Amino acid sequence: HDVRVVSLHGRNDFTPLFAALARFERIAVFTDPQNGPAVIARALLERGVVDAQLIVLENLGAPGETARRLRMEDAWDLPFSDLNLVLVERTAPPEIPLMLGIPDHYYFHEKGLITKLAVRATGLAMLGVAPDAVVWDLGAGCGSVAIEASHLAHEGRIFAVERESRRAAMIRENVRRIGAWLVETITGEMPDALSALPDPDRIFIGGGLGQDTRPLAVACHRLKPGGRIVIHCILLDTLFRAKEYLH
Repeated sequence: HDVRVVSLHGRNDFTPLFAALARFERIAVFTDPQNGPAVIARALLERGVVDAQLIVLENLGAPGETARRLRMEDAWDLPFSDLNLVLVERTAPPEIPLMLGIPDHYYFHEKGLITKLAVRATGLAMLGVAPDAVVWDLGAGCGSVAIEASHLAHEGRIFAVERESRRAAMIRENVRRIGAWLVETITGEMPDALSALPDPDRIFIGGGLGQDTRPLAVACHRLKPGGRIVIHCILLDTLFRAKEYLH
């Protein structure tokens, strides 16, 4: 009665599974020959999911029916019957509950490089994040905005873009500790790092604007009709530059 059901049949991304895993303890997954148990295990491990296991049900109702409980690191290279159903079961709750207003000191971050709680709450309110929104957090730092946006856009897609690999590692660790599995961390320089991302409904620019307005230009160009951009400006120069460009 408490199992969330998702389908990866015919899909090329695992967003429904990550969304469900952030909110439910047990997820039944409909698979296909391309998205089978081994591929699911590999995708979860690559996202950083460690506190979960798979129960793989094969050939249900047939003579070769089996049910196996597997660790993901054991399942990722095993063969399976094409006729299968996968149950993903969390083995431990997140260290920190996913919610709005997570205290700043709960996040791993470089000193001073975090959008603080009050500004984070205001920015998310001004963005008006819908449940199915695609959200870009540009210059994501420790990922606090992206992580809390994923609580709002629980049926959408969230991308935290950060050029510094050290900070990107902090984002991934914060995602793991909070269980914000919808957040996909993108490491790279803007605007090139944005080229492969789906067009956004909402964009938060928290860092990385500097003297270069190209990321803002790409953000404006890619934003869907009716979308919103919120820019967190620490320096007055950044504020004036952003206002001049938007004008």
